[in-house]
Amino acid sequence: MSKAAISKAIPVLISLIAVFFILVLSGCSGLNKAPDSEKDQEKTEMREINLTPELIPPDMKSLKFSLPLNWQARIDAADIIFIDEKGVEAGGVFLVGYYRDHYMGASLPNHSLPLGIEDMETPLGKGKLAILERDHPAASGLGDTWIELYCIIPIENKNLAYSYWMKERGSVEQTKGLLQQIVANTEQRALSDESAFNLIFKYGFDAKNVLDTFEGTYTKDMIPDPPITVKLSLTKEELNTIYNKMVDINFFSYPVVFTVQEEGEHAGRVTPYESYYFKIQYGSNIKELSWEDSITNQNNEADRLRELIKCIREIAESKSEYKKLPPPRGGYD
Repeated sequence: MSKAAISKAIPVLISLIAVFFILVLSGCSGLNKAPDSEKDQEKTEMREINLTPELIPPDMKSLKFSLPLNWQARIDAADIIFIDEKGVEAGGVFLVGYYRDHYMGASLPNHSLPLGIEDMETPLGKGKLAILERDHPAASGLGDTWIELYCIIPIENKNLAYSYWMKERGSVEQTKGLLQQIVANTEQRALSDESAFNLIFKYGFDAKNVLDTFEGTYTKDMIPDPPITVKLSLTKEELNTIYNKMVDINFFSYPVVFTVQEEGEHAGRVTPYESYYFKIQYGSNIKELSWEDSITNQNNEADRLRELIKCIREIAESKSEYKKLPPPRGGYD
């Protein structure tokens, strides 16, 4: 190479070397840059949250939650809602019916399209994590979509699952990392009598038939004759079946006095009609509900309540103690 060529090349080499050292010293080298996936899943500092024990849904009383700093939580009926540092609903957890022959084992929310599903190991057991594209009902006239993540974790020996959810925050990977961290920081606490479940269920004309699992008795309305009371107890499995059905229909969100409005062209009244009364103990909580089932108007909440009533009656009336009771002499007009 000629001296002239060398003299021209030296300034170029010096410039390249200078640029290299500037990049290294400023930390901008591609060798030092963290992959986006690592950045997205940086750990967030967490703290335990305190919730009013009496308001926590029964099957979540044993759970101890931790959320990011400056996040809060509130209880909305049977749901625990996570509120972020801006006061916005960011996610939450609730109970959902779990059936192994269903997709994901449980019901995903309406108006959702699964974009991906993966297995997830958690302190509460093995679960499934779903990435969903959500949209509004067609009738709303809104056309926007958004991403939510759902984590379904079956509860052992119950037809129930914990359902954690979170709206997309930053990116899907960031949201996934944060949701996984919240679930991973959920602890299971041992409960003793706090998990007790019993009920008094009255039904029939004037609610004169009474199942009382507190006392282990059943009282049958004999109509013209005095009622008959016998010893009748339900097994733990039968009580679990009733409780699971209550969770399934969202019974604990019903009002103390439930009514159906008499409206619409197909509405009407029946007589005589059935009356119902529930007194439920779940943990340290008491839930009461009464209903006069005299209106024939179509109502989804009434239909779900009738499903629960049918479930309880079938269990009680299948017992040998009930079958030994004599039939009443007559009926109600």
